[in-house]
Amino acid sequence: LSRAGFDVMSVATNHIKDCGRMKGWCNETFFDTLGNLERVGIHTLGGGEDLQAALQPLVITLNGVRFGFVALGDSKMDESVFATETNPGIARLDAANIRAAVDAARQVSDVVIALPHWGSEENFVPNWNQRTQAQQLAAAGADLVVGNHTHVVQAIQEVDGVPVFYGLGNFVFDQWYTDHRQGVILLVKFRGTEYAGYELIPVQHTQEGRVSLAAPDVAEQLLENIRKAGEALR
Repeated sequence: LSRAGFDVMSVATNHIKDCGRMKGWCNETFFDTLGNLERVGIHTLGGGEDLQAALQPLVITLNGVRFGFVALGDSKMDESVFATETNPGIARLDAANIRAAVDAARQVSDVVIALPHWGSEENFVPNWNQRTQAQQLAAAGADLVVGNHTHVVQAIQEVDGVPVFYGLGNFVFDQWYTDHRQGVILLVKFRGTEYAGYELIPVQHTQEGRVSLAAPDVAEQLLENIRKAGEALR
């Protein structure tokens, strides 16, 4: 991941504490994941030793502009995944935490980017929870929302002036389903602190995890799925 160019990684996902039969070691495996990412220079966000740490923004400064990232995960998970005041885990995607995370980022950032882990798997059209959460993120002051989890691409929508990309599909994944081996890279453009549009770059990968630009027919279908999902929101 580091050699591929990833600098920042949200850990606010439903599988972050998977540890098989070693249930008593889930916190250790959680911290092991965070430590290995940081060890190779990938900064993590959305999880930590307690809720306060999980809600902390990650600020990256580029060309003098402070981009603050926050990450939160939806509630359809094992409760042990979520951080509390005394237990490690990820930030739960709820109204109170959204306000707290975005407020904290706004204090130290010029641009606030939210990375929610949300939605119903296999669905191109965002569900009502996602739409409500998108409104909450926009109302809290996020400038850009980029979500994922559903394994397929989802709609793009502007919510109260805030661009919301509900789901980018899979960049790389270990399932064999054809549509689970497809997704889009989102290239977001800024002029200073001003959002200046985006570009979608369709990609696909082999079962062995080799990623490439999508074939023309695959790219066309991916973009069409996004367009149709967006129409369903109108």
